[in-house]
Amino acid sequence: MAQPYQAKFIHFGLPKCGSTFLQSVWGEDKQYTASNLGAAANAARQLAAKGQLTGLPRLDFGVTPKAGTTLIASSEGFAWAYMDQPKLLPKIADLHRVAASITGQARISHTALFLVRNPLDWVRAAHEQSIKEGGFGNGAEFLATHGALVEHALDLAHIQATYSQHFQRVVFLSADEMRHEPDAFWTRYKAALDAPIPRGAALKRVAEDDSYSNVSLRERMVMFARLNKVIGGVATAWAGFRKVPAHVAKERDHFLAQFNQSRLWAARRVSELSSADELQALLGGAHDDITEGFTDLPLSDALKAHLRTRFCDVIDTIDTIPDALKTSYREALA
Repeated sequence: MAQPYQAKFIHFGLPKCGSTFLQSVWGEDKQYTASNLGAAANAARQLAAKGQLTGLPRLDFGVTPKAGTTLIASSEGFAWAYMDQPKLLPKIADLHRVAASITGQARISHTALFLVRNPLDWVRAAHEQSIKEGGFGNGAEFLATHGALVEHALDLAHIQATYSQHFQRVVFLSADEMRHEPDAFWTRYKAALDAPIPRGAALKRVAEDDSYSNVSLRERMVMFARLNKVIGGVATAWAGFRKVPAHVAKERDHFLAQFNQSRLWAARRVSELSSADELQALLGGAHDDITEGFTDLPLSDALKAHLRTRFCDVIDTIDTIPDALKTSYREALA
């Protein structure tokens, strides 16, 4: 049976802050035993969506570390959700409450770990994620429908206050430092978390192996969105045919759910693997009203003020974030 508080930390996110890379490194490095809390995160999402904040189920954490290794646990799924259900996005605040409660009561670790990044870059990455999930709205449309995602996912004041109720320590590190100054980052990581610096071989394998990559499609966002709109239009049209013979309706009902899932990956992989010329030839003139200004992100003054207060003001108090990055994060919201 697992002993209480055996894990050095639980990594909760933030999403779009190097989670795939970190989880891959922990999985590759034989100094670590890494536990994936994805199932618990999915359960927390369902509970938060229902508004259930009390009478929460017990999380049974039965992982025992391999001899001589450091145990950690991770899932960024605790830190965001509901991308395809914008009305539920304010529930991310409750998701943090549920996540902190069930993981804290499970006595897995005394330490909660969050990575952060430049908030404007985070919004760009979240917009890109919406396209990866089948959307085709431009930056302004994304902010109009998903502004609550930005407000709640980057609300470090709420995160700090909520997790501090269940964990002795809430540690924030910078994904920007991890990317641009890795030696300084891993030194800071070791000091802050009392965890071993991953071995160079593991870091190299993950950095060089495409199977671990979460590919950015920022330069192809316009054509990716156009492709989503074409294929999504097929699904919408198919679903819209109602006066059809019974056997055709049965066929549609059987295949449409599969199509809606596979089309997301089809559009994503075609966008990743095709050249720009190949994508243009495939699309022809379809939806060419989706233009190069597609990725512009006109953050409102109110949203910037919210992030300066709920994100930057917290970061300014954190001694594990370099001062230069604190300044750059605030400047991004000027």
